[in-house]
Amino acid sequence: MKAIVHHGPRDIRVANVPDAKIERPTDVLVKISRANICGSDLHMYEGRTDVEKGRVLGHENLGQVVAVGQAVDRVRVGDWVCLPFNISCGFCENCERGQTGFCLTVNPGNAGDAYGYAGMGPYQGGQAEYLGVGAGQTNVKAHNRRLCTLIHRGIATPSFIVSHELPLDEAPDAYQRFDAREDGWTKVVLKPAA
Repeated sequence: MKAIVHHGPRDIRVANVPDAKIERPTDVLVKISRANICGSDLHMYEGRTDVEKGRVLGHENLGQVVAVGQAVDRVRVGDWVCLPFNISCGFCENCERGQTGFCLTVNPGNAGDAYGYAGMGPYQGGQAEYLGVGAGQTNVKAHNRRLCTLIHRGIATPSFIVSHELPLDEAPDAYQRFDAREDGWTKVVLKPAA
């Protein structure tokens, strides 16, 4: 599958990487339709973190569930979902208290984990065609039906903040322009499925 891969400071590339897949009964596989370039991604892009070469970036992801592990019953194939920055199990002490950003199980030895982010666990990011989601029971959020209805009716228009929607192949240039804070480059949305 195609993905945005970090190779060093200010060096990201569109590359073919191994396909994301279901690895555990609690996993979900999502076909990514949108992935934002976030200001936090610039920390890695600019070389201000210890992100390793080969990491797939992206922690603001949206897409459709294409497969679920046997233990997943909260989302189904075909559901449209958004994926929060943090990854959580849903059952550890911190998750039960609502502190899912400090999950104790998804990144052993540390509190918390995130998709495609330096120093925050082994999970690849969602600036890719697909994203394998560990802990799919808690980490995949079905779209808020009320908000979807408001957007569909034209009552809510959150997309006004998006300055650019681009195919994945244009991500290296988009990162450069977003990092340079070029006029008009305020929120970049990548479309891996385009």
